[in-house]
Amino acid sequence: IDRCMDQNNCNDMTCVMDRCAEAARTCGFQGGEPLSCAGIAACFVACNGEMTCSMGCMGRARPESRVVVDRLQNCMRMNQCMDLPCAERACPEVYRACLADR
Repeated sequence: IDRCMDQNNCNDMTCVMDRCAEAARTCGFQGGEPLSCAGIAACFVACNGEMTCSMGCMGRARPESRVVVDRLQNCMRMNQCMDLPCAERACPEVYRACLADR
């Protein structure tokens, strides 16, 4: 979504929804079902490292998954992880708990 926003000079969500609708849907900016932690992990993979897209995934966390999502996010931040392979290495217990949350 970041690339699309740059290509279309988007500075607001109206532009994003008009010109980058497909990328916005992939990133969860057009609603959809709330995601488990495992669903958020799959959404991250689909984002291919784009931070704006990853933030959209986080915004879709279902309430009952919030604790494990927050634990993974905190561990990733503390270990300066920018992707899930890093999280798997640096935070193995939290990472496994996330994947078990379906």
